[in-house]
Amino acid sequence: MTRTLGELIRHRRLELRLTQEQLGRHVGKSQVAVSEWERNVVLPSDMRRLADALDLPHEDLVMAAAANFMTEDPFEQAIWQAERLTMKQREALLIIYQGMVS
Repeated sequence: MTRTLGELIRHRRLELRLTQEQLGRHVGKSQVAVSEWERNVVLPSDMRRLADALDLPHEDLVMAAAANFMTEDPFEQAIWQAERLTMKQREALLIIYQGMVS
């Protein structure tokens, strides 16, 4: 099963027995930022620092983040790349779009 980036971050944080606040302190971010990453609302701005804090290869985080963008459809790619949309908004737009083209 492929995990989203947020699921990977949360799973690893819990394995390390860290709170969101503790992980945030390790990477210089707030508990709110960590919560947003875990809920796939926003992407972390410094994947290397986060990978170090989670003791994961940087590539694991990058691949989990990139999985959201792997599509051949240019409209779906545009939705995933729209920086001002939350993850829930992106998913809703994809559902509407896929319903229209099917």
